[in-house]
Amino acid sequence: MHGGVTAAALDEAMGWAMYGLGVWAVTGKMEVKFRQPLPLRQKATVSGEVIRNRGRWLEVRGEIRSEEGRLMAESYGLFMRLPEERVRELEETYAEGRT
Repeated sequence: MHGGVTAAALDEAMGWAMYGLGVWAVTGKMEVKFRQPLPLRQKATVSGEVIRNRGRWLEVRGEIRSEEGRLMAESYGLFMRLPEERVRELEETYAEGRT
């Protein structure tokens, strides 16, 4: 799989990890380590986890594992929490189905 697609999947998983905690944040910095080529047409598990909440900044990690559990790619991200007024605006936009 193309490395950009792999990175996008990791970024998305890390974003959902924060959203699951009720936090809206944007990617400030992201580092990806490609451990093995990710083959096409095979199932994989993508996961994300908040590892440290520093107030305005959150440290998050992600990983992609093969069906057999092999680590294929991993990421580390530093995400910036959005201000409350921007969060309200986004929540209204998504609640109304606008993009």
